[in-house]
Amino acid sequence: MSGFLLTIEGGEGTGKSTLAARLEATLEEKGIEVVLSREPGGTPEGDALRGVLLGHQLAPETELDLLLAGRAHHCVTVVAPALARGAWVILDRFIDSSLAYQAGERPGWNQEVLALSRLAAGEVWPDLTLWLDMDAAKGLSRAKGDASFEQRELSFHNRVRDGYAQIARNDPQRVKRLDIDEMDADAVFEWALNQLEIQ
Repeated sequence: MSGFLLTIEGGEGTGKSTLAARLEATLEEKGIEVVLSREPGGTPEGDALRGVLLGHQLAPETELDLLLAGRAHHCVTVVAPALARGAWVILDRFIDSSLAYQAGERPGWNQEVLALSRLAAGEVWPDLTLWLDMDAAKGLSRAKGDASFEQRELSFHNRVRDGYAQIARNDPQRVKRLDIDEMDADAVFEWALNQLEIQ
């Protein structure tokens, strides 16, 4: 695969979608083909699964099964073909979200979730991950609050944040963390451009 896969991760209300859209516009201005997508979602089938995941309280095992099904279809039909033709792909959430959210629900799930996610993703793996880190309570106060994940207890979201921290410690070359508690969207955007070495 000759393209570049950038994933943007973080808890609720951290501005991932806003950053992804701004990066897409900047790259396209430079003549780079960009495919902007998200998980869960990214395809009509994935969006249908997204509606189930975000609209209902499901068992962790069920959440994971639905996410993996959507990821496999997304990678085969959207992400891998884009990378193969040399495009940049920007994903709002990917495998790290599964590790932080679903594995965070069940101690000891990390290796299983990672293995299943890698199987679903095939050869697709991020070249760079930007983790927008924020105090969980502050992030929740900025989120819309209507999705099932956003309605969970603060302790859940703190575990998610801890999960991201562990991922970053395990893979510091790929995962770049930014503490955005006191940063505005413009400052976050400039940091992201620096990480991508884009002027």
